[in-house]
Amino acid sequence: SNSNSSLSGNCGYDAENARFYFKNNGSINIKNIIESDNYNDLNYKLTLNGDYTSIFSNTTYPVNSSYINNIVVNSTATSTVITFSEKKIMTVLMSEADGYIYIKPVLPKERYSKIIVLDAGHGGTDSGKVGINGVKEKDINLTITNSVKKILEKENIQVIMTRETDEQLAQSKVE
Repeated sequence: SNSNSSLSGNCGYDAENARFYFKNNGSINIKNIIESDNYNDLNYKLTLNGDYTSIFSNTTYPVNSSYINNIVVNSTATSTVITFSEKKIMTVLMSEADGYIYIKPVLPKERYSKIIVLDAGHGGTDSGKVGINGVKEKDINLTITNSVKKILEKENIQVIMTRETDEQLAQSKVE
């Protein structure tokens, strides 16, 4: 339902529709909201660059749904960061209606046509093969994997990396 009857104030969590909402003061373009999916840390951040302290105050919204623990808003004169603390890997669907922007936490399969896990292999103390010139397999693997990730993301495919830096593999949280 698009009825705003259950919404109060400039922003909050609408438990009935399982979504976070905030008023658009007219200066927020939904396309300029920067998303960062920190799936290894189980948090999803949305960043609005600019001063939106008239809309947001620094607040933690307890949610405790099957997907989300809470939503933390941190608003300064230069940016507002909305962090979703996840119980499992999530993404969000953003929409706008009636002067409000809605952020709905969803499973990745509800947003992306495909989800691909890329494993660069090796990493950290495991260098793989080392060439006569000192080039390490782990470094070549990561360079190629990062390039493939950029190409796939342009096709609305969610890419999950087993590692994005020179580190040993972490346990996967993909569901």
